Amino acid sequence: MMSKQLIFIQVMMKFTGCLLLLFIPVILFAQDPVTDTSVLKMLRSRITDENFLIKMAPNSVEDYLKRAIYRYEVGDFTGAVEDNTTALKLKPGNADAYSNRGMARCYMQEYDSALIDFTQAIWFAPKDPVGYMNRGYAEIQTKSYDKAITDLDKAIELRPNYAKAYCNRGLAKTRLQNFKSALPDYDKAIELYPGFAEAWYDRGIACDSLKDYTNSIINYSKAIELKPDYIDAFTNRGNAYQALGDTLTAKADFGKANTLLMKNR
Repeated sequence: MMSKQLIFIQVMMKFTGCLLLLFIPVILFAQDPVTDTSVLKMLRSRITDENFLIKMAPNSVEDYLKRAIYRYEVGDFTGAVEDNTTALKLKPGNADAYSNRGMARCYMQEYDSALIDFTQAIWFAPKDPVGYMNRGYAEIQTKSYDKAITDLDKAIELRPNYAKAYCNRGLAKTRLQNFKSALPDYDKAIELYPGFAEAWYDRGIACDSLKDYTNSIINYSKAIELKPDYIDAFTNRGNAYQALGDTLTAKADFGKANTLLMKNR
């Protein structure tokens, strides 16, 4: 059975020597790094261009901000922090630089520093929902769930169609074990963006926590349809099938998760 703690619950089943894990819900960021190979190649080319432009005009705030974004998107978070810091030295009070530096610091797990950056971004751009969205993300990471809900409420107030904010607010409620209250947030996120695999997955976890395994299977299946290599969704769906006594289907899902896991190593 799934624990309501939702924290890295081990599935007590081994498949081809690999212990499968049940993962916590997915927390979403306003902007994630890029993984597509062709896009990464293009971004690295843009970084090279910005290197030249910065060499020619070392006080260009715009070029530091652009390079910071490109560095963030290719996963160079240290470089992104450095460029945003330089931009802030050249132009203090730039909300974008604070917000982007905070995002990079989150990926470096420097959440306290990121929270300071997001708070500064909100101070200089109080009508920008992204600042509240990002601070909510960092607050979830630091287990300040009530604060996260308050910030995500504000992000939704400023941008009522902000699907990621609804999903993260549902997640914060899930972490507080308010599973029934979380479901409408996941519903709204999916209504706004039906192709939102992570929202389907997170709603599946909320259903699991309510022991509604039939609906959790429906949600995990949709997440898998949208994202066929979704290892966690296969694992969690296997657990749901197992909870319903369908051990053969559960074993098939655990096998698929294990195959994907080995492929990605």
